[in-house]
Amino acid sequence: MDAIKKYWKNPLFLIGMFLCVLGTLTAIAGAYHAGVWIELAGFTVAIIAIYLINRNSDEKIH
Repeated sequence: MDAIKKYWKNPLFLIGMFLCVLGTLTAIAGAYHAGVWIELAGFTVAIIAIYLINRNSDEKIH
């Protein structure tokens, strides 16, 4: 549970999730290609945020 709290407090992760939701809504509205690209960008930002969070927590352990 602590990991989930850690991710949702990170602003970069929140931006990624926002872009994923925005991409989904854009695709629902009919702009499929734009929606896919926006969602892909959001997914990429979220994955980068997860990587950075995990890297920082691994450095504190060692």
